[in-house]
Amino acid sequence: MLFKVLASAWTCTVLFLSLYPFKTHPDEIQFWEHSDKLVHIGMHGLNAFFWLLATKPKIRSKKVVSVLLILIVYGIILEAFQEWMGLGRSFDLRDILANILGVMLGLTSYFVFENFKTTAVQRN
Repeated sequence: MLFKVLASAWTCTVLFLSLYPFKTHPDEIQFWEHSDKLVHIGMHGLNAFFWLLATKPKIRSKKVVSVLLILIVYGIILEAFQEWMGLGRSFDLRDILANILGVMLGLTSYFVFENFKTTAVQRN
């Protein structure tokens, strides 16, 4: 239950951070030209990790595929909304690719975490 609340809260946070028209332009606070892609990777990676913790799928299950597809579509929709809302945010295909990469890294992190947890329990 706790992980579902955490995953839901983080999904709402991603929604807010993706759509809110911040007064500071992202280009003014970037360390290098595409550093915002790391933010996309991190936000969507955590989103995937939290939802996988919440749903506890087995590797190669339909549940894993469902979670990944939903989160990938979510990232695409957020990018489209940025353009459609007309509040100073814009659609960027590279952001979508970063979102997808984040989801895949979240998946990888989840299975590494689960494997580590299982291995640690077996050692004790």
